[in-house]
Amino acid sequence: MENVTNRKVKLTVLSIFDRFIQKYIELELNNSTTIILRRGRAVKHFGQWLAPPVFVDDKEKTWRAALLNSAILLVILMMSMILIGNLIGGRKSWLVLVIDVVAIGSMFLLRSILHKGRVELSGKVTLFLGFSLIAMGQAVLGTVRTPTTAMFMQLIILSGLLFGRSGYVLTTIASSLAVLGLIMAENASLLPDPDYVVNITQWISYTFIFALTGVLIDYSFRKTTNALTDSIKRGEELEEATKALIESDAKYRAIFDESVAGLILVDKELNILECNHAAAKIIGYRKDELQEMKFSDFIVDHEAFLEDHRQLLSGFQLNDIEYQFTRKNDKRLTVQTTSRQFLDGDGVVKWIQISLIDITNQQKS
Repeated sequence: MENVTNRKVKLTVLSIFDRFIQKYIELELNNSTTIILRRGRAVKHFGQWLAPPVFVDDKEKTWRAALLNSAILLVILMMSMILIGNLIGGRKSWLVLVIDVVAIGSMFLLRSILHKGRVELSGKVTLFLGFSLIAMGQAVLGTVRTPTTAMFMQLIILSGLLFGRSGYVLTTIASSLAVLGLIMAENASLLPDPDYVVNITQWISYTFIFALTGVLIDYSFRKTTNALTDSIKRGEELEEATKALIESDAKYRAIFDESVAGLILVDKELNILECNHAAAKIIGYRKDELQEMKFSDFIVDHEAFLEDHRQLLSGFQLNDIEYQFTRKNDKRLTVQTTSRQFLDGDGVVKWIQISLIDITNQQKS
């Protein structure tokens, strides 16, 4: 009896311990899952923050926004590293530190403008601020012989990619004049004494100059590649369309030429543009002769036909209209005609197709 009681107690204790372990494991799993989800959301939000804006209906605008976004993010990272290096080194003046902070704040502001869809404004302000900050940085450093001077080249490339020829021409002229002015100021001892001490700040500057150059080259290469791909695709589509048009024209030409009914194409002034063999046979002229004549030349009642033609041009349909024709040998015949307009994309008459059926024998019978 005692053994049975001890066994029940042990089983009860084990059951309680087992439930405790399960509950502990469940809580730990929930906590781990929550942490993972939070981290995942944080990473997702950070990735969304880094991503450039996308404009579905404007591929060129999206491309420029992506280029600007990458350049701005690189400048933020570079200026942050330079600011830290300057703070640690302790050798730079407070004005240099202020320029670093202003540059970082300006880049965050420009990203905000960029994400509001004002890509062109963001690009122009980025170039202007970049140019001003580079020139100010050189003036404070007291010499043009610093990595900062090389950043003018990045501005020229970026300007060219964003705004084309006018962009890089204007930026090149402005950069050249800025460097010339700084050289003259340095030679005239108008700048502070230059600091030629080499430290980690120079390494950071050059590294990010290399990185930005790589980004600009990559964007330029991708734009060129995409342009070539689009050009090849458009060429293939044009080739297919041309092939389909040729096939369609060949089918129409076969139907036109082999039709039992006479078919004539004329312009608005009734000049004959084209005709088939049946039409030439009905009227009694060769095809090359007909193409030098007006359709109204064969009509006996000239005025009545011209009135019908004016109605056709105003939008009326002319079906199964009978006219007296005069053949080349002066023989008269009765012809039933049906006229149909063909319009271009602007709704203007391109040509008129007139079908002819000789009903002279039917009327005699």
